[in-house]
Amino acid sequence: MELLDAVNKATQLVHGQAKALAPVDKGQLAGSIHMQVKDTGKALEGRVYTNVEYAPYVELGTGPHF
Repeated sequence: MELLDAVNKATQLVHGQAKALAPVDKGQLAGSIHMQVKDTGKALEGRVYTNVEYAPYVELGTGPHF
C-alpha cells in the first residue's frame, strides 16, 4: 500500500498544480480538472485530466510543435 499512497500523493500534487495554474476567466477549465488513481492489477496509474476542448491550446499554445 505504500506504493499506492505514493502514487496518490503524486497525483494529488499534479492535480493541485494544474488547477492552480489554470487561467481563470469563468473558472470552467480549473473546475473541469479531475484526478484518478487506478490499480490495473499490473500497474498503478495516476491520471490528471479534463474534458474541456480548449485545454490543449492553453497547455501547449496554438503554434506548430516540432
